[in-house]
Amino acid sequence: MYKKQTLISAVHRRRLEKIRATFDEVIPPSASSWGDFGCSTGFIIDHLVSRCRLSFSKIVGYDVCDELLEDASRRGIPNAEFRHFDLNELREPDGTFDVVSCFETLEHVADYRVALENLYRHQAPGGMLILTIPNETGLIGLGKFLGRFVATRSPYGDFFERQSRLKYISYLITHKTISGFREYRKTGYGPHLGFDYRDVVAFIEDRYVAKNKLTPTKIRSASWGTGKILINRRVGGSV
Repeated sequence: MYKKQTLISAVHRRRLEKIRATFDEVIPPSASSWGDFGCSTGFIIDHLVSRCRLSFSKIVGYDVCDELLEDASRRGIPNAEFRHFDLNELREPDGTFDVVSCFETLEHVADYRVALENLYRHQAPGGMLILTIPNETGLIGLGKFLGRFVATRSPYGDFFERQSRLKYISYLITHKTISGFREYRKTGYGPHLGFDYRDVVAFIEDRYVAKNKLTPTKIRSASWGTGKILINRRVGGSV
């Protein structure tokens, strides 16, 4: 995906460069542990370890797919191990980290609110939280929505069997929240449809920032506005 000479690949490469720059800028040199949730094959972990100024003595990559975890383990990344974790299941942490990341995964989980609580529980006091999520709203969202039909014959499966495509498009054009189209479940992973980054930010601010658990969210644009990088620090302690 990152190596192909396509527009989608260019977007992914641009986002990856933004992630690397963010790591170098906001994570203090004293950070020694990193937990990455939704690590897939470990490609991003491998890329950042080899290109960032940071040096982690402990890295744990988490994913729900055991086959991907096996691929990640075969990379032989220094100080890294890989463990099974389903972000849909709220559970006690198996460790805490100076840096917790989740790249392009929240939009797929059944309920991002459960996933965010899992991420928060894995942050050490003073630890950084770095999320990348897609922007599926407004005119950018409309372009992505229509573009997927050009690239794929049936990109959304049965999503619109129970709701209107035209209504969804009208919400994109008028910049209304699209979360109401999404059916939150207790299990499973779904498509980008109905994922609204603005509601994620609002939830973080209400659930964590307002209760002095996280510092206010810093929001950065990634990949020419097609995605967002969210940055928070857990209150208490220092890294």
